[in-house]
Amino acid sequence: LVFVKDVVRTVKTKVKEKVEKVNSCYWIRLIGESGMVLYNKIGTTTRPIQDRVDEIVKKQYKDGLENIVKCEVLGSWECGELPPEGLESHFRAMLIKKYNGRNYVKNDRILIGNAFEEPTEEEMNGWALGYLGG
Repeated sequence: LVFVKDVVRTVKTKVKEKVEKVNSCYWIRLIGESGMVLYNKIGTTTRPIQDRVDEIVKKQYKDGLENIVKCEVLGSWECGELPPEGLESHFRAMLIKKYNGRNYVKNDRILIGNAFEEPTEEEMNGWALGYLGG
C-alpha cells in the first residue's frame, strides 16, 4: 500500500496565452484519481502548454500508484532559438542531483509521494536562468 501526501502549497503559474510554435519547456504536477499529487513532470512543446497538458491527461498514465486524471501547470519557460530539450535536460540533471536519483522515473517524472517535497518555484526559475541566461 502506497500513501501519497496531498500537496496543498500553490505555486504561481506564468503560462502565456495561446502562442503558435514557441519553443517551451514546461513543469507540471500530475494528480491521481484520489486527488493526491503523484509526480512532477518536465517536458517540451512548441504548442500551447495547455494543449500538451490535455494530451497527457488523455493518455491516462498508469503505474503502481493510480491513474493520472489531472495535470496542473506549475511553470513554463520560453527558450527562444535554443531547442527546449536543452533546458529539459538541465532540469532533469538538477532534479536527479537534488533527490540523489531516488525518485526519478523514466519519461521525465519525479515521484513526489509521501517522501519527497516538490522543487520550489525559486529553484526551478534559478535553474532556468542559469541555463538560459538573463
